[in-house]
Parts: sequence; structure tokens; C-alpha cells
Amino acid sequence: MVSCQGRCTAILRDKKHSRANRYEGTRIGTGMFDSLRRNLAREGLLERATLYYINSCAWSRLARKHNMETARRCRYVNGYDFLGGIDCHWHRVGYPCGVLNEFYELKPGDTEADILRYNGESVLLMGWEQSRNIATGTAIDIPLFASIYGVHKQSGRLSWALLDETGRPVATGTRDVPEIPTGCTTPLPSAHILFPDLTNPALLTLEVSLETPERQLRNSRSFWCWPAAIQPETSATIVVDALKPGTLARLKAGAPIVLLGPGPFAALPTSFQPSCAGRANGNLATVIADHPLLNRFPNNGWCDWQFAPLLEGGSAVVFNQLDAPFLPMLEVVSSFKTIRKQGAIFEYNVGDGRLLVCTLNLPEDDPAALWLKAALAKYAASAQFRPKDTLPEHVLDDLCEAATTQTVATGTDQGFDERAQVTRRREMPLG
Repeated sequence: MVSCQGRCTAILRDKKHSRANRYEGTRIGTGMFDSLRRNLAREGLLERATLYYINSCAWSRLARKHNMETARRCRYVNGYDFLGGIDCHWHRVGYPCGVLNEFYELKPGDTEADILRYNGESVLLMGWEQSRNIATGTAIDIPLFASIYGVHKQSGRLSWALLDETGRPVATGTRDVPEIPTGCTTPLPSAHILFPDLTNPALLTLEVSLETPERQLRNSRSFWCWPAAIQPETSATIVVDALKPGTLARLKAGAPIVLLGPGPFAALPTSFQPSCAGRANGNLATVIADHPLLNRFPNNGWCDWQFAPLLEGGSAVVFNQLDAPFLPMLEVVSSFKTIRKQGAIFEYNVGDGRLLVCTLNLPEDDPAALWLKAALAKYAASAQFRPKDTLPEHVLDDLCEAATTQTVATGTDQGFDERAQVTRRREMPLG
């Protein structure tokens, strides 16, 4: 199995993360770095380069761990060839595919121990493929697997704990495993998890360990626990999925409007699949701003797995040709080879009214989507809904008249394979 999931741009402004100075005086030179700096500066984004890089590494890390663990669980896969071990910027003039950078150094957020947890000789695996967003009070069974090599068949003790953000366990369990085969991937007893009743959404971490006479294996996964969404009882806010002439008139006259969808803004589709390394299209990172709307939506400043159902099937508005300030609450960061300014949640004053736009997918069966949808309505009805920036009325008029909501789709490569995507992959069962 060949994977190309280690994609993040290494071209930055600050000296802490930038490696451009190491190319000075060499045959390769600094042209690739200089070009990106110019392009970012032209779009007014140069100051965000370091943030883009760090968040890109975080998204890449999620995809890499997911792919390696998935390959290890497949019945008929006896090994994998990960593309690649290091970044190779002399290929495609920027090819950041590596687990390590081109100087064999760890990328921000990675540690050797974390990488060996999913890419070591022997590993402990989890098989949960559904949404990581779980409603409070829900019980689920997490499939567990051992992939042990280098030792003889042995017994072990399996333990798991669901931890809150302070490290306090909210659910635990243990099982003795009398015989664990080696030289293959084999199912273990599942972890039965009851998610607690909470009044606020929370990040919970499932820590799993397997101890045998010769091995101590650990793994972890993040889950997000969501209480039932509560809609505001009464509100003058208008929630629509498109801006029609009547709605636009009410917006200009002073109504608060929540637009769920891109129309009439030009937009591109989003997914939870980062772009393949070296390509000019696709997205490499996300940025979540410090904002009252999203501060109660558990996040670390970028879209972790809790956003997977929201990015899949969603879209992001493209601002490059839009005569308006660019300061989204949720930014989708494009490839560094085709810089697109993109936002999936943003707000503006328009005339005497206020406009709040969310172009994420909000499926009715996902508790995070339901919670966010309610949060959008609550925020728009609150005194906190005071956008800093203004979208000129004529800009919105022109967009509505043009009625263009989609630009060119962003396939990652001519050889793009839908079967290899996170939501479309079919795993061969073990046994």
C-alpha cells in the first residue's frame, strides 16, 4: 500500500520553522521559498504562514496515523510502503510528503514515541470508523486489534480508559487475553465505552494499553461528546439556505441573517482529505479563530476529527476576487502552489443588517453538526453578533445577480482514486 498523506508546506517566514536559510549558497537555492513568500504577501497572508504550517502538520499527522493503522488492520495487506519518509522538495518543486522534513527532523507536534505507536514493529490498533462525535449517554464498542511481531505467542492484559481534558477517567475497563497470536494482526476484546451525560460539549480521549511479558503497547483516539442541541426559543434571526431577493432586502433593512450554504458566493467543495503532496489544488490546513461562536465548540485552533462530517460534503467560499475583508472564523487553507483565500464560517455587516455564513455540511444525524447549527442561531440572536467588517451592498447585489456558487472542482491528481478516500475506503475484514 502506497500512501501520500504527509503533506504540509515547509515554507515559512520565521526562522524557528523556516529552513530556507539552509539552502542559501547551494545549487538548489532559495527560489521556492522566495516565490511563496511573495505570493503570500500579495494576498496579505504572509503573517499567517507559521500558523498555516503548524496546522498543516497537525492535519497531516491525523491522516498519516489513520492510513498506517488502516493498512495494518487489513487482512490481505502484509506490509506497506509509506510515501514518504522525508520531504523531497526537488520533486515537483515542493513535495512535502514526509514523516520527517528533508533534513530528517521531526515536524512540529510529532514525537518519536507517538510515531512508533502506529508505525512500530508491534502496535495496538483501534477499528472505529464512524464519526468521532458521540451524543451524551451513548454506549459504543470500539474494536481493538493487536499486531505483534518478533516474539512468540503470549498472554496479555488489555486496559482502556476514557479521559476528560483534565486526565480524569470517566469510563474504564480491563480484560485478560489468554493467548495473542504473533506475526499477524488479530482481534482483541472490544472496549465497551459509555459516554457520560454532560451539559457542555467536551473532548474525551480513549487511552488503550496492552501489556504482555515482552511488550507494552499503547494507543489513543480522540472523541467528542455532545449534549442535545437546544434551539433559541424566540428569535428575530432569519435562517436561510440561499439569499433570495426578499431575504436580501430584509438583510439590508436591518435583519440578522444566518446563511447555511455558499450561495451566492463562489465556493469550492471541501473534504476531510488533505491534498496529495506536491499538487497545486486541494487544501492543506484549517484555522479556527478565537471567536465567541466557536469558543464553546471544542477545538485546538484547527479542524480535528470532530469536523470530519462537517467538511465532507461541505464547501468553502473563495475570497480572492471578493471585494471584502478576509477574516473568517473558520479558514480553509489551500495548497501553497495555488493560494486561495477560503472561509467556511464568516460574518459581515451588510447595510443595516448582519450576515452570518456557514458553508459546512450539517448532517442531521451528527451531534456536532446539530450543536453547531443551534449555536449559529443563538449567536446570531445574541448581543455578541457584532461583525467588525462590512461587505458592501453592491458586492452582494452583483453576486446575487450572477448567481455563481461553484468554481472549478479541486481534484488532487489525474490519478485520483475515490476508493482510497477516508469515507469511501472498504476495509477487508479480519478472520
